[in-house]
Amino acid sequence: MPIKKYRSLEEKEEACWLDKNDPALWRRIASIWRFSQLTAPQHFVPGVHKYTSFNNCPKKHNS
Repeated sequence: MPIKKYRSLEEKEEACWLDKNDPALWRRIASIWRFSQLTAPQHFVPGVHKYTSFNNCPKKHNS
């Protein structure tokens, strides 16, 4: 993906693909979220887990 540098915020806003009020923007965001959930699902263990210290926390929770 190319990196683009802008000299001003106005120049950056001119380069936007979609207007922020365009209804198609929300459809595109939703499709990206669906794609990310299919390709890299996140799993969070439900509940609150309390430990007496950081050293007592299992390694899988440390990262």
